[in-house]
Amino acid sequence: MNPPDKSWELYLGSAVIFGVGVLTGVLYRRFSGVTTRTSTSVTFDTVARGARLAAIRAKNLGRNHKMVFVVRNDLQMGKGKIAAQCSHAAVMCYQNALIADQENLDLWEATGTTKVCVKCDGGEAELKELQQKAKGLGIVSALVRDAGYTQVN
Repeated sequence: MNPPDKSWELYLGSAVIFGVGVLTGVLYRRFSGVTTRTSTSVTFDTVARGARLAAIRAKNLGRNHKMVFVVRNDLQMGKGKIAAQCSHAAVMCYQNALIADQENLDLWEATGTTKVCVKCDGGEAELKELQQKAKGLGIVSALVRDAGYTQVN
């Protein structure tokens, strides 16, 4: 005679442990004073954000938003250095857009988070001129100044 199948007990135990974890998190937030992070009406609620992005995709706005990195060619940085600096710029622009331009940030995320790198041969003066033009058009921008800590060989 075969013993009865008790695999359901394994699933029930996992579900109870998961439920206790969720309940503990909810109770901790309620009684510890921890609240949802907000910054000038930007709520980090992933469910609402996901629904908002899905709605943008469903509307099929046809807009193609891109994050563009302009890299100074005169500095002759290595590929790893350029990648690190572009990563810094991406984080800075994302953080700035969360506060200053949530609508375009949502459109960018809903249309694939495209990123493009272009080179700038005109040096620092041309880069600053491009940044001023972007600001004049209301485009979120960030200027990365190298602190000398990032080099990938």
